[in-house]
Amino acid sequence: MLVDDMDILNVTAELCSRLSITRFRPREVVWAEWNPVPDSRWLASTLTKSGAPTRERMRSDWAIPYREGIFLASTLKGQLTPKDWKPIIASALIYNFDQELRGSKLNSMTKWILFVFAYFGLMIAGAFAGGIFYLISLIVGPVLIIPLAILYTWKTGKTQSERFLKADLKTAQLLGKEEFLSTLRKIDEMRLVDIEKNKVESAKKRSWHTQGPTITKRIDNLLWGGSRPDPLLS
Repeated sequence: MLVDDMDILNVTAELCSRLSITRFRPREVVWAEWNPVPDSRWLASTLTKSGAPTRERMRSDWAIPYREGIFLASTLKGQLTPKDWKPIIASALIYNFDQELRGSKLNSMTKWILFVFAYFGLMIAGAFAGGIFYLISLIVGPVLIIPLAILYTWKTGKTQSERFLKADLKTAQLLGKEEFLSTLRKIDEMRLVDIEKNKVESAKKRSWHTQGPTITKRIDNLLWGGSRPDPLLS
């Protein structure tokens, strides 16, 4: 393991202690090209028969605590110091473990599973009833469930973006705003492909393709303390 990796693990352990996180203690730094967390959107694609979404790349200005590793983007391996990574990791920990931000105890995947059970439950009920009731369940099921699933996907994406920005503000309170801004600006100046692509997709308002708020939005959010009037999340 590289010296920097050990330092990043130490930084992560220190942050876990400061944030009173006991459920996560990473044993390794994983430099990942792809997001390791299963994407719940495939369930929406199954219901709408629109095909599975493309696999999501690891976002360069983010970190993911997953299983026994802290996952960081391979695009930035050796590009940032452990000190630079500290606010990025802190925000990710707050995003994932702060109960005030998490809200509902049901995660995204669980809610999608409930949608699927509701869909098949309606189909089974119709099958048992037989006759016209089965025909109604075949027609009404998709008409009810699919719009709800699409609405949930849109609302969840919006909520996650808001949670993302709130985690950044909490990090600024914990570690200081300037240190965080310095790291984000350093990443932004690298003009990395995924960072620039997210800006383009957000400008087109293609929320299905974006990976949450752009790095520009994150910087503005910190500068304005979340109070700048902006009805749309980038």
